[in-house]
Amino acid sequence: GLGIDSLSGEGLLLDGPERARARLGEDLEIVGGGEPADRRERHQNLVLCLLENPGQKLFYYADRFRVSAATISHDLDEIEPWLADYRLALVRRAGVGPVIDGEGDDLRSFLHSVLQTMRRDGRAPTPYPHPELVGEPDAMEV
Repeated sequence: GLGIDSLSGEGLLLDGPERARARLGEDLEIVGGGEPADRRERHQNLVLCLLENPGQKLFYYADRFRVSAATISHDLDEIEPWLADYRLALVRRAGVGPVIDGEGDDLRSFLHSVLQTMRRDGRAPTPYPHPELVGEPDAMEV
């Protein structure tokens, strides 16, 4: 029941009922909980974290994943081609943390792919979306 809108000059906005946004936040905490088992898993969690907390400095992500800022920087270098496959860009500006930029449809396609991979690996909440959110009057198809 959530949608992704773009705000000119601001970035992306997660739009939808407060209940659905809160539930997604809880799910991201579950998915992001614990330390990633390997680099691939850290990359998946990092992109979700970038979407959840855009513009944070590298040390924020380094602390969250218990690695160095240099490791996060290297991870971002490795993630960029993956994002480019979905016509998304990783924007890095001095003084501002990294932000994923792109069209809403491309971002939805990318998120779908990440969540499907995580679900297949047994790390994403299932079923998704949550059955209690389906059929809400103000819910939108994603």
